Amino acid sequence: MIRIIAVLAILSPRCGVRAQEPDGRAAEIEALALRALATGAADNLEAVAKEVRALKPAALTGLPLRIRPDAVEFRFRGEFRADQFSAEMLEYLISDPGHDYESLLIASPEERARLKKVGQAVEALKKAGARAEFDYKLAWTDDGRARVEDVQDILGLLNDTERKAYLNQLVFNDYGLGGSMNVKANTAVLPARRTAVELLLTVRPAKGQHDTLWQALAKALPKKDQEIDVYAENPSLTVVVFRSQGAILMFSLRTGKVEEVPNVKTPARINRITFEKGEGRGEFVLWHNGQRELAIKAGD
Repeated sequence: MIRIIAVLAILSPRCGVRAQEPDGRAAEIEALALRALATGAADNLEAVAKEVRALKPAALTGLPLRIRPDAVEFRFRGEFRADQFSAEMLEYLISDPGHDYESLLIASPEERARLKKVGQAVEALKKAGARAEFDYKLAWTDDGRARVEDVQDILGLLNDTERKAYLNQLVFNDYGLGGSMNVKANTAVLPARRTAVELLLTVRPAKGQHDTLWQALAKALPKKDQEIDVYAENPSLTVVVFRSQGAILMFSLRTGKVEEVPNVKTPARINRITFEKGEGRGEFVLWHNGQRELAIKAGD
């Protein structure tokens, strides 16, 4: 019920279709969410969620995103141009006006600038060795009634292989969110006339990252270093620091390399490694019997 009320309020005719840039606090929250998303760490998302919970109800209504326990849902506003749309040509979920015949949502320059930043956060997550999963929903009002359709259903005329192929090739580009495939859309679940719409884009760092990190490390480890004594991982599970054969080593998913950490005077003394948040990406701390021996910048 809350979602329906929100959609009605957002998409009512008096709101128009040209989205406004988020106000100062909303823009700050979105920037924080993008940085948290780029790390893939659940505790970073929770930190942003606390900021959101501190907002007053009026500010929450205008916030163009929602923080989930393991994801961020971004809301993009625009227009579906049913009179220009070609059902056989669907290519973009969000685009500029030049692609209105093949797009579900025509977005303003301000909204496309926001979308580009989401793409940059997803790319940063990828460079860190992680990946993202996506969900897409299209929302609008029809004669005063809220409609929300999953893009999976908009692609319902495709078989499972075709649908997956289309969704997997979507990218953030200069025009919006689309790809190189044109597919048939199910117009039965789309607006019948030109109307204001919003696209709900949920970005979720993929689960199973722990296995991904350790499987990659196992492949990269020399045989002599297979036995690990102590270790610590960064929150996004893209870097691990560990002790093996009396040496302190670091592995990064981004580089795929195991490298020895320099300037550790007595690595054999290290019997505990922790990760601590701080400036930048945080640091790994090497300990001996409760005493800090050395801090190592986490890198990526």
